[in-house]
Amino acid sequence: ALHAGRTGKPGAADGLVRLAGDTAAPAIVRATALSLLPRYPGRPALEALRAALDDRDPLVRRAAVSGHAMVRPSDRARALASNLADPVRAVRIEAARLLVLAGTAALGVHAEAWQRALAEYESVQQALAGQAAAQSNLGTLYAELGRPDEAVAALREAIRLDPLFVPAYVNLADVERSGAGGETAAEATLRAGLRAMPKAAALHHALGLSLVRQKRSAEALAALGRAARMAPDDARFGYVYAIALHDTGKPKEALRELERVLARQPWDRDARLALVAYRGEAGDAARAEKLLRELAAINPGDPALSPTRPGATPGSSPEGGMSR
Repeated sequence: ALHAGRTGKPGAADGLVRLAGDTAAPAIVRATALSLLPRYPGRPALEALRAALDDRDPLVRRAAVSGHAMVRPSDRARALASNLADPVRAVRIEAARLLVLAGTAALGVHAEAWQRALAEYESVQQALAGQAAAQSNLGTLYAELGRPDEAVAALREAIRLDPLFVPAYVNLADVERSGAGGETAAEATLRAGLRAMPKAAALHHALGLSLVRQKRSAEALAALGRAARMAPDDARFGYVYAIALHDTGKPKEALRELERVLARQPWDRDARLALVAYRGEAGDAARAEKLLRELAAINPGDPALSPTRPGATPGSSPEGGMSR
């Protein structure tokens, strides 16, 4: 079941759901199954995650909490509120972290428990303040709490501690984008990271998205393409590059890129649904239908297979689209 879940084989979703609920299986195996379930959205996956929130084993409970990242922040509060008082700190602070974007109003009577658990999370990171990862975590937390000055300070400290720590550059650019420096400051941070690490695919990808937002389509396409080539197994990079190709009038190239992504990562839902949409645009109904049949075999509970699903268009443009 785990191999099928990791590789997107037929029966992947159902196998993971069964394994996650199998109390005879080792906790680490069940936790791994839960960690893979967000790849296969739908009611069965969500029910499996919710059922595991009060499991006997804390490893399973923590994995179930983490899996709720697939749920909209506004819908997380009801599901995770009780985990804020979990007897195991790792579970409590993971619940607190995931509920930051829910807001205290949604937490109601659980707001005080959330604040205590969040303080624990912050304390853990501050105890590791000499590590770049901890400073980056603090920066992300402060940004989500609406404390941008503290976020910038923590992320700059992360870079000072480890000038080769890629997430700090990406997270700092995200914070700077919302500040006075705007996209110009974000781009400068990403380019500084690339000077230190010219082969960091994540930085090329983030730079490409920054350039998309600045309507600098040719430069954006080049940066997104570099990211996809440097990290060919990262489905997200290939997917976003394909959307950019499509939005700049290169539909054939977009199709090739999505087929490449799906050949390497059959589980990737975004790439599959974008390919369904683009094959349909190209008049290739047979290929589009085959892709949906494969999805039904992999995850029969996928909302995209429902005839009454909301009318969101697969393959929507990154950052609002690109001009041709």
